[in-house]
Amino acid sequence: NLIFSGGVAQNIKANKCIWEMDNVNNLFVPPGPHDESLSIGAAFMEEAEHNSLKKPNDRFKNAYLGTSYQSSEILPIIKEFSSKTGAKIEKYSKNRSSEILSSDNIVARFDGRMEFGARALGNRSILANPKNISVIQKINDTVKFRDFWMPFAPSILNEQFDTYMYNPKKLDSPYMMLAFDSKEKGKELISAALHPYDKTGRPHIVHKKTNQKYYDLISNFQEYSGTASLLNTSFNLHGEPVVESPQDALSAFSRCKLNNLIMDEWIIS
Repeated sequence: NLIFSGGVAQNIKANKCIWEMDNVNNLFVPPGPHDESLSIGAAFMEEAEHNSLKKPNDRFKNAYLGTSYQSSEILPIIKEFSSKTGAKIEKYSKNRSSEILSSDNIVARFDGRMEFGARALGNRSILANPKNISVIQKINDTVKFRDFWMPFAPSILNEQFDTYMYNPKKLDSPYMMLAFDSKEKGKELISAALHPYDKTGRPHIVHKKTNQKYYDLISNFQEYSGTASLLNTSFNLHGEPVVESPQDALSAFSRCKLNNLIMDEWIIS
């Protein structure tokens, strides 16, 4: 069993990721495998030295540790934005969201607690149909303003992961930190969210118990499209940090060419 705090190394001689090596049966990479996790390691060390951890290998169970905003805080901000811009506001429904996504529209999502760590995990994300290759160019041109070769990643329902990607050791990848080879079904249905060179992917495996609302959205999208996955990239413009507040989200939304934003209990168009 390996627990990494500094990313996933690679066995160059064998040309294998560490998790593919025969003598590695389990691997955990935390959501922030860099300096941002030092405080967590310090807390674990203090607990281990002075109070003795009940389970020394306890791991993260949820990366949604950041800020969140109440509906009562968000609605006035949305209404003010609408009055200034003429944006349409409608009540959120997963059916309406899935309808928009399955029509190959790109949707920003700001909902629930912000993610801790290096990846956006659905709550501060830009989402799209992973089957449609054309969304790559559209996101890069209208939102990210970045080079074409920078890849995106898929959010995939836990129960459907083996449909799209090879995972012989049944490793979990809830924080988008491990890369896997894709199966033929993956190359067919989530191609826009794979690395274009070798069709590997760095998935975010979505568990119902961890983020039920996001899980339900992907599950509903599957009913519309036949794909239990969404292309997921962080909700920010190139060179800016991921949006944190409702004001950040609306500012980014107004400065790019997206048409739809899911924010808490509303859809803004």
